Amino acid sequence: MCELPVRSSRSSKPKHVVISGAGPGGVLVALNLLGRNDYEAPNGSGIQYKVTLVDDRQNYGDVSMEELSKHRSWMIGLSKHGVTAIRDVPGLYDEYVSQVGVQLKSLSLHLGAKEMKSTATTDDPNSEQYIVDRNYIVWALTNSLMDRYGDKKECFQPLFHTRGLFVDGSEKRLFVRGPDKAEYYVDYDVLIGADGIRSVVRSAFVQHDRHFECKTSDIFARFKAVHVELPKSMDDASLHLLPNALPNMNGIALPEKGNSINFSFGYYLHKECEEGLKSSDPKIVAAYFRKHFKAAELVDYDDLALQWTSQPWNSTGQVQCNKYHNDKLSAIILGDAAHATSPSIGMGMNTALADAAALNRLLDEHKDDWAKVLPAFSQERVKEGRALSDLAYYLFSMKPSQALKNVIVGGIRNQLCKIVPSMVYPDPNTSL
Repeated sequence: MCELPVRSSRSSKPKHVVISGAGPGGVLVALNLLGRNDYEAPNGSGIQYKVTLVDDRQNYGDVSMEELSKHRSWMIGLSKHGVTAIRDVPGLYDEYVSQVGVQLKSLSLHLGAKEMKSTATTDDPNSEQYIVDRNYIVWALTNSLMDRYGDKKECFQPLFHTRGLFVDGSEKRLFVRGPDKAEYYVDYDVLIGADGIRSVVRSAFVQHDRHFECKTSDIFARFKAVHVELPKSMDDASLHLLPNALPNMNGIALPEKGNSINFSFGYYLHKECEEGLKSSDPKIVAAYFRKHFKAAELVDYDDLALQWTSQPWNSTGQVQCNKYHNDKLSAIILGDAAHATSPSIGMGMNTALADAAALNRLLDEHKDDWAKVLPAFSQERVKEGRALSDLAYYLFSMKPSQALKNVIVGGIRNQLCKIVPSMVYPDPNTSL
């Protein structure tokens, strides 16, 4: 029987941390851990951590901005706790992240052809009201990671185009398949599972801990997203809410770089969209939008229809776990691996970034004692993950007419708050 090769980076002194997943949360963990090393100490004596980053996608640090524009995903609001987590790394926000998004200045509510706009104001320096494509955030974080540590081979090894297949918990090693289809083990001292809703690391928790509880479920909604030229009537610095923008469908439009806008439309499964939007014929879809979409006149209906018909309906799931660490495996999970949720409030990425920041702070508090950090991470972050899941699921009504009513009432309440703030509090949704 052929014995599988073993590639080990384990050292008797520096702790080898393997991070499975190079999304926003995983890359920020890598930046924080490598930032804890003292690279000026003699003979490498200041190296506390060696980091191996494993991800089956390409290295976004090698992608040009022009090429990146061909890999758009969906626009996400970068909220206070996401911005705060990024600002914890000196220069990360100002030099990288701030270059790839759009600063919001207003909020627009579209009721048919009528638009109601309110100015977005805040006195909080960490509340940037910033919209960015999810892949652009990964690009910015990865570029920062490679610029800072790409040449530090003694403590950083990126393994892109490499898929984590399973965790050998008894030996503390991750079994992976590389770009050349070669399969091998990567030893670790600590394993970070930032590998998404189908997490390999979370699966190992199930296998190795009978007290670990995990629930996965559907959000009972389907949606599509398109990237089109910004309509002339829509503000390029406004977040556009589109309740009942199409029959049985709610929508949102988020501005992008390059005079573009990201439209997302979705419906709940108990009341599906009309057959025109299920057609695979771009002409039928283009005609449907011309007839039913009243919020703005689009520049190119045919382009939208081609994007619409060339993609399947998107869905996502929810994940809820009773803890985010495993002492036996010396592992934690974070981001979607721990608390995947509905995209309705756009807080999944922000919470993943906050997870990474919390881990770094706990390392400070416990002086890098991982035996204490692991359970402390669960104690602090599980309640946040559960609150996120419940909020995302229950915040919006599944009945389109009720959802529309709630949006209108919230908008009126916010306007009254500006006029008589001592008598009317703002809509609680505003804090999100």
